[in-house]
Amino acid sequence: MKQRFRMPPASSAADAGDRHRRRRIRDLPSHIKTLEAILIVGKIRNVFQIAMLRLTAAVTAAGDSPTQLAASFETGKQALQRGDLTTAEKAFQEVLAGSPGNASAHANLGVVYMRRHQWVRALDELQRANALEPATPGIRLNIGLAYFRQADYANAIPALQSVAKEQPALEQARYLLGLCYFLFDRYQECIGALESLWASSSGDLNYLYVLMVAAGKVGREDLADKASDRLWHVGADSAELRLFWGMALLARDQDSKALEQFREAGRREPQLRFLHYYLGLTYKRQHKWEEAKREFLKDRGLEPDVAYNYDELGAISVALQEFQPAKKYFQESLKRDSSLATRELQRHVQDNLAASRQRSEVSGSTSGP
Repeated sequence: MKQRFRMPPASSAADAGDRHRRRRIRDLPSHIKTLEAILIVGKIRNVFQIAMLRLTAAVTAAGDSPTQLAASFETGKQALQRGDLTTAEKAFQEVLAGSPGNASAHANLGVVYMRRHQWVRALDELQRANALEPATPGIRLNIGLAYFRQADYANAIPALQSVAKEQPALEQARYLLGLCYFLFDRYQECIGALESLWASSSGDLNYLYVLMVAAGKVGREDLADKASDRLWHVGADSAELRLFWGMALLARDQDSKALEQFREAGRREPQLRFLHYYLGLTYKRQHKWEEAKREFLKDRGLEPDVAYNYDELGAISVALQEFQPAKKYFQESLKRDSSLATRELQRHVQDNLAASRQRSEVSGSTSGP
């Protein structure tokens, strides 16, 4: 019989065990914070889209332009709204060529680069727009989003704080700010940012998970129980709840049980974001290198801009003595996140490649005609 993720009646004997299981999910140890971070980043993409469209509407009305520049701006705005990023980029660049101080064009060009995941270029344009229009919260919201998407939470916090303070009704800013606090173990501030969003966000498993863990960390048992009860109710027998439960088991080194939950999640939703990452991580811990490699490659296909997949693929390639692919994977990883701790492995790869070249040179110099 399949295990069902449903809440038993409060009076049943199973309640104590079910409550214990939920608390095991919420009391995840701190060493999996990085894994929580990538899961949260994957879940937040819909918020990005809402915020970017609202920013577009907010900034395009600013400033007057000559007729031709106004026409170019309108072309760019329409192209951005229908997802034609090439046309949008060209149009906003035309506006800036004739009006370099046009904050709206800089801001919307920043949105174009965000849609392409070109974060450095996006931040450059958004910072220019903010310098020209510092009173526009939407620009700072996207600055916070761009930093958040690069896992630069320290720089995301000030931008998001300013927006949340000026526009407390803007839920995207408070939601993202709460997640940033969570990822820095600032649990009380996390609760302060997120608890008031219950009415609109308590159907979101990611929100409930973060609020549950944060409340448990600071001893808010009432809120932790409320969030965990709601998480179990909303998640029911979903793939996402199986993923959360597998994470908790993996954090406690119960790899076989975690694998069961991840596989069950995959049967329900094969394309669930980061499911294949966790499957790969589990296989890696079991030294099943080929299975792990297969899963990380699947997740890379779903999330090509996430550095962790390349980092793990590099480590697995080293384990398989495939040093040339390992070098390429590590380069891709560091291109996306220079903070990843792969330096020692990279040196190992470089040393092995150098040794291999030396052996080839010696072999070539001692061979006969």
